[in-house]
Amino acid sequence: TTEVSGATEGTEAVAQKEIAVDFAALREQNEDCIGWIYFEDPDISYPIMQGADNNEYLRTTFLREARTAGSIFIDSANSRDFSDDNTLVYGHNMKDGTMFGQLKNYEKEEFYRKNPQFLIETPQGLSYYTIYACCVSDVGTQENVFSISFSDAEQYADYQKQVKERSLYDTGVEVTPEQKTVTLVTCNQAGENYRLLLYAVQTEFIPAEN
Repeated sequence: TTEVSGATEGTEAVAQKEIAVDFAALREQNEDCIGWIYFEDPDISYPIMQGADNNEYLRTTFLREARTAGSIFIDSANSRDFSDDNTLVYGHNMKDGTMFGQLKNYEKEEFYRKNPQFLIETPQGLSYYTIYACCVSDVGTQENVFSISFSDAEQYADYQKQVKERSLYDTGVEVTPEQKTVTLVTCNQAGENYRLLLYAVQTEFIPAEN
């Protein structure tokens, strides 16, 4: 098992089901670290932060250094344990492909078919997420893009249905309101107000060993 003990540059790649994050070590460096996100392809492996507001880690790294790339972070209104109906995870679309710069590959259905899953580890355990929709949306006009919770299962199911209808292609993934959503959000070349949104549902959870 590959141990991930700190958020250093050039993070060593970890195989699926073998990611092991030392959150005690990470939180000694920065107590705002609430998880770790990992894709095998594209090459994405970063700590997930949560600030007091959504500007704190926009241009600030895990090590609290000022950098354009900033950090991967969840919405300040979300629960730290990913227990909300929808957890929003933000990252910059960097030209060099770092942070969420490679997510644009998902605009092509062929790439999605080869790489439909990603992992998020938290102190509570390891979650597998399966992407069920890929959207490019004008967040200035599109309603519900940044919704976190819903009044009931019916409203949440309707939201999931709308998301699938907006997807660039049909993933064929069936979703239910019993499944938690994680939405990955990054900028898009379509325009200033446009965002690439990858919607994924939790399909497996492996509790952490105490």
